[in-house]
Amino acid sequence: MGMSGGFYKDYLYKDIKLDAEYFNKKIKATASIGDDNLQMDFKGMADITSSRRSNYMLSGQMKYIDLRALGLVQKDSIAKVKGEIDLDITGNTIDNMVGKVVLKNASYQKNSQTYDFADFAINIEKDTTSLRTITLSPRILFRVRCKGEFKFAEIGKGLWSIP
Repeated sequence: MGMSGGFYKDYLYKDIKLDAEYFNKKIKATASIGDDNLQMDFKGMADITSSRRSNYMLSGQMKYIDLRALGLVQKDSIAKVKGEIDLDITGNTIDNMVGKVVLKNASYQKNSQTYDFADFAINIEKDTTSLRTITLSPRILFRVRCKGEFKFAEIGKGLWSIP
C-alpha cells in the first residue's frame, strides 16, 4: 500500500509505503519512507492481545533523518540521525515499558559536531516493586545505570535541557 503522505507537527511526510497484516490482535508490517528529510526502512510486529502488556518488535535502517527539518528539534540548527535500530519492548504506556533498544552504526549530528555510536543499547527493566532500572551501554565509552522510581516524561525534560 502506498501513501502520498501524512501530516505530523506541521510537516507533510511524502513517499510512504506500508504493507501490514492484522490477525487476532497481532500486526505484522513493513514500511519504507522516501521523504527528502526522512529516509528509512522498517519491519516489525505488534502483539496487542493483552490490554495490560503489548509487545512490540521492530528492526530497521534509518538512512537519513533531519530532525530540524521535520520540526522535531528547534534548538539546534542541524540535528541529523542515521543508523540501524532493533527494538523489543513490552508495555502499553511509556511509563510501564520494559525491554531493549539497540542502535548500531549510528550517528547523530548536532550543529558542527558528529557523534558516532558503533553499538549503543538502552535496556529498561522494572522489578516487582515500582523500581525501574535504565542502563545505557555504548560498547566502548561508558555505561550508565539509573535506578529508582521515576516517569519517562520527567527524564525526557532533563535530557533535552542538556546543552
